Amino acid sequence: MNRISLVGRLRTQKLLGRTVLILLAFSLLTVGGSYLFVRGEMVSRYREQGMEGTMSMLQRTSTSLDRTIQALELQIQTFWKDDDVSSLLVAPEKPDFSRTSGAAAQIQGLREGNELIERCWLYLYQSGQILTDRQLLLEAGDPERPGQLERWSAAAESGTPSLWCEDGKIYLLVAFPQPKKLGLLIVQLSARDLFEQFQEGWSGLSGDPVYVYDGAGEPVFPNRMTYPEREELMVTGESPREGVYALSGQRDTVVCVARSQTAGWYCLTYWNSGDWLPSPQEILTAFLPAAAVLLLLILILSLVILQVIYRPIQRIVESMLTGQETESGQDEAGLISAALARGQRENQRLTGLLSDVRPALAQRFFQSLLEGGQTEPEEVSRMLAALESPFPLEGTYLVLAVEAVPERSASAVEGEIYTRSLWRSLKRFWEGRCLAQIQPAPGGGLSAVLCASPPVPGGFAIPLEDCRQALGRGTP
Repeated sequence: MNRISLVGRLRTQKLLGRTVLILLAFSLLTVGGSYLFVRGEMVSRYREQGMEGTMSMLQRTSTSLDRTIQALELQIQTFWKDDDVSSLLVAPEKPDFSRTSGAAAQIQGLREGNELIERCWLYLYQSGQILTDRQLLLEAGDPERPGQLERWSAAAESGTPSLWCEDGKIYLLVAFPQPKKLGLLIVQLSARDLFEQFQEGWSGLSGDPVYVYDGAGEPVFPNRMTYPEREELMVTGESPREGVYALSGQRDTVVCVARSQTAGWYCLTYWNSGDWLPSPQEILTAFLPAAAVLLLLILILSLVILQVIYRPIQRIVESMLTGQETESGQDEAGLISAALARGQRENQRLTGLLSDVRPALAQRFFQSLLEGGQTEPEEVSRMLAALESPFPLEGTYLVLAVEAVPERSASAVEGEIYTRSLWRSLKRFWEGRCLAQIQPAPGGGLSAVLCASPPVPGGFAIPLEDCRQALGRGTP
């Protein structure tokens, strides 16, 4: 018995193995899915931080340009306050060499006082003359920069310092005073120094350069760097717009644009989100706490499954295997199926035995009724149901006693044959007319319990007479 119980316990471990494999697969899927979720969240956060950092760097670069222009404005305001300059603007027609020389010296000093300034010119609106930083007073009809005075004057109409970019050169235009202009200061800035200042102030997070455009969307440093095509940067209007824009056909590349408020220039750069990915160590550091919690929950779930599902199945299998031999290689399902098959075979065997003994049991039951042994209706109904008897509890019953008297010279065997012949004759006669239970009588002969349900018209008188005559004819 102990060996069989041990075999059954070993067989049930197969279900445990499958359960463990399923839990392991579920754990791997859960942990893997959680890792991908954490990684995706970290990648999104890194890219968002990288884009914000790039925009912040662009804005600082544009702010640096604003500070440079504002510093130049302060110097120019000091220049306008000079007496010689003011006198020359108000009354340029009065010949005064000392005043003109002093104003020219101020222009030269303005150029020499700032490394970003390459050349300076002062255009006098009333006299139509131009005073240069080389102390030359030229007529507007013969300027050193022919063809630009009209454009410069139109650009300075706004009343604020304006930056003018043309042929790779950069000019700062300042009109004084406003709204009626007496003079226009034209300052040529060093494109090389400005470009170097941009490069020193720009430390692109993605390593891409910064491209500077003026307010009209034209390159500011075309001689210093190679600009991409406008279509490549998706610059479709008259000037770029501040913000972040995705490039067509490039899922991971965007263009970041920041605008200088004072200069009105735009700073653009590429930003590739594919370059901003967290390292595996950072992902694992963020994922390990979540993985520990998940594994703890999975462990608790495993214990619950083992206690609620596996243990009852194990007890069922062990109870079925008690006292039974098992075959090697069978798992729990096979063992349970084998136990059910054995149960079905046992039920069939018992059903066959019951069918074999049911006639004898019916005879004993009806004999008990005839002898008055069972009279309770509930007991009688229960026995009829157990015997699967067609006799109803209520109906018209008649008990027929038939005496079997063989010839005196007949032996015991011949008497038995005679009784059986009489039994067959009775059964054949009453079969189809009513319910009949024919069985040997205690004192010899036969007794027949007859039941008409529904009742036979005229009662049993005529059938009894017919039965007597049939017995007389058919029984020797």
